[in-house]
This record gives sequence, structure tokens and C-alpha cells, in this order.
Amino acid sequence: MDAVDTAQRAAAQILNVDFFDTGAVTRGNGTCSADPLVNEFLSPHGECFGLTWHPTEYGDTVVSTALQQWIVNQP
Repeated sequence: MDAVDTAQRAAAQILNVDFFDTGAVTRGNGTCSADPLVNEFLSPHGECFGLTWHPTEYGDTVVSTALQQWIVNQP
């Protein structure tokens, strides 16, 4: 994931656009955490129709709320 993060940051810089770091918002909330933000593989705790390794409904809410706050705080 570090390579993806690095590539996204580089692309944002080349395109002269802002970069929102979702990793900073979701770090520590993986599938093995007490409060996962992504669906697990065949887990009874995941969302019934959620795709594996994709955000849960709660994960989407956490990221979208952080993005809204980030947008409001941009100069």
C-alpha cells in the first residue's frame, strides 16, 4: 500500500491538485481491529452485501465525514 500511496501523492503533485489521505483517517481500523472500517473475508461480523476489503457503511461515513471537514478547512 505504500507504493500506491506514494503514486497517488506524486500524481496529485504533478496534476497540481490537493490530496486527501484516507489512510490517515482509517489507520488502525483494519479487519482485525475492534472497530473495522472494511469488510472481512467470510466474516459473520461483516456486512451481508459488502465486498471483501471494501469499506463498510460505517467506514464510508467515517471517511466522508473526514473529507467534508478537510474541504471546509482548506484555505
